[in-house]
Amino acid sequence: MKVFGFGFSLFLVIILAFLLSAGSNTFLRTADISFLSVNATNGDGFSIITFVNISPGTIIRFTDSEWNGNHFGIDENDVSWNTGGGMIKAGSVIKFENVDFAPSASYGTINGKLKISKKSEAIFAYLGSSRMPVKFLAAVANDSSAYGTLANTGLVDGVSALTFSF
Repeated sequence: MKVFGFGFSLFLVIILAFLLSAGSNTFLRTADISFLSVNATNGDGFSIITFVNISPGTIIRFTDSEWNGNHFGIDENDVSWNTGGGMIKAGSVIKFENVDFAPSASYGTINGKLKISKKSEAIFAYLGSSRMPVKFLAAVANDSSAYGTLANTGLVDGVSALTFSF
């Protein structure tokens, strides 16, 4: 009887934990978003698409610093995007414009600035604190060496890390 009670209690705890955290941004996984475009001229910007619903108040960070397998460099910039007060539905395209001067986002708010280079540039999207990722979501680059490395990110070149010309 104790085993059944423990098993049943454990089951309830797991279900309750799932339900309470289902709206948390910690459930975003690698490749739940993808970059669609990058503009490195006349008002730098980029766009992403989400493949899952994103909860209100989720904070996703973007940086153009290189990853060395353990941390980002400190020589470039980063921005944080707060998704705002409403649910962002799967399939939504989010545009980030003028990220080099007066950043704006089509949903939520963006803080910080990025200067997107036409040569050897990468942008990482991740969860965590500034330059301290706990989960990589996606990346984009105009040269595969611009990432630094994808080691220890969970990102896969050609799948969740896309390389194309800006």
